[in-house]
Amino acid sequence: MKIRPDIVQVYREVHSWVGILCSLFLFVAFYAGSISMFEQPLQVWLTPVPSLPKPVELADTPQLLQKAFSQYPDASTHYIIVVNPDNARPARLMWPQDPTHRGHGPQDYVLGALSPNGDLRTLVSRPSGIPFFIDQLHEQIGLPLPHAAARYTMGCVAAGYFLALVSGVIAFLPALKKMLFALRLGTATRKVWLDLHNLVGFFSLPFHFIMAITAVVFAFHGPISALQGKLFQQGQRTEHGLTQQHDPAESRSKNNAPHNVVSLEGLMPPQAVLGELQRQAPGFVVDTLEYTTQFNKGKSRTMLRVTGHDERYPTLGVSNGFAAVDPASGKVLSADYLPGHQSAGFAALTAFIALHFGSYGGLPVRWGYYCLGLGGGIFILHWLPVMDYRAAKAGAACGKIQ
Repeated sequence: MKIRPDIVQVYREVHSWVGILCSLFLFVAFYAGSISMFEQPLQVWLTPVPSLPKPVELADTPQLLQKAFSQYPDASTHYIIVVNPDNARPARLMWPQDPTHRGHGPQDYVLGALSPNGDLRTLVSRPSGIPFFIDQLHEQIGLPLPHAAARYTMGCVAAGYFLALVSGVIAFLPALKKMLFALRLGTATRKVWLDLHNLVGFFSLPFHFIMAITAVVFAFHGPISALQGKLFQQGQRTEHGLTQQHDPAESRSKNNAPHNVVSLEGLMPPQAVLGELQRQAPGFVVDTLEYTTQFNKGKSRTMLRVTGHDERYPTLGVSNGFAAVDPASGKVLSADYLPGHQSAGFAALTAFIALHFGSYGGLPVRWGYYCLGLGGGIFILHWLPVMDYRAAKAGAACGKIQ
C-alpha cells in the first residue's frame, strides 16, 4: 500500500507521542486487568473458609429463613439464597451485615446455617480486599483520585490508546510486507524491540482495538446515558434493565416503618422458583436468588433478582447474567440480561461488554486474555525507549527547522 512519506511521518510521530503519554497508564491497566481476569478464584483463595454446619437442603430453606428472621429481623428485607453452595458462597443463606453499604468495594455478609439439632448458627464473612484493590487499580489506571475523576481520565487515556493504534497501523502499512516478519536480532536493542512490537502488535490488533473502544464506552457511559435520556425522553431511569432500587434501610427510615419481619407468605418456595425458571429458560443455571423488600407509604413490595449462567451465551457480568422474577409466581418479568433470551439490542450490548471482560468461552478465553494483557504490558514498557528515541529525534528536527 502506497502512502505519501510525509503523511506516514505524521502518523508515526502521533503514534510515538501518544504512546509516550499513555504508556505508563496502559502498563498499569494491562497488568492489573490481566490479574483481575481471575478475580473470583483469587477472592476465594484469599478469603478463609468459615466453619459452619453443612448447608440445609434447598427444600428446608423456609425453615432456615424463619429462624434467621426471628433473630435478625432486618435480614428479611434483603437476603440471598445460594442454590449450590461452594467455596465462594459456603452457606445456603446470606445477607449484608451493613444494609446501607453503597458503591464499590468488598461487602461483609452474614452467613446463616442450621446445626444438626436445628439451632441457627451465623458467621460474618469478611472478603479479602486485595482482589478489589487490583480491580480498582485496573479501572483507575493507578491514579489516587476520586473514582469518577479517575474513570474519566482513564477514558481519555483509552481514547489516546485508540488513536495510537490507528496511527500505528497507518504508519506501518507501507512497510507491511517487508517489515512484518523482519526480526533484526543482531542489531541494536531498540531495533529488536521495534520489530517485536510490530509483529506482536499486528497480530493482536483485534484484542487491543476491543480493549480501547470498550474502555472509552465504560468511562463515559454515564454522560452518554444522560444525554441519551434527554434527547429521547426515555421516561423513568433504569439501571441494568431493572427499575432503579432504593436502599431498603433508607426506605424504612423515610417512612418510619417498624423493623418487623417481612412475611414469607405468598412467596413461592425456592425449589418451585427454580422449576418455573427451568421451564421458561431451559439451559439457564441459577446460582442465587436475591430478595429485596421496599417500603413505600406503609406498604411493602418484595422483588426477586435471579443470577445465573448459561455456558452457551456471553453474560453481562464477569460470570453471571440475571433476570427480574415475580417472587410469587416465578414468572420472568425482565429478560433484558437473561442469557439466551435477550432482544437483539441487549444481546449485542452484552456481547460488547463480554468482549472486554472475557466472560465467554470459559477458561481458554480467560487465559488468552491474561496472556494478551501481560504481553501488551511488557511490550508497552520495553518499547518506551524506542518511542522516546523517536520523539527526541522529532524534537531535534523541529529545533533545526526553527
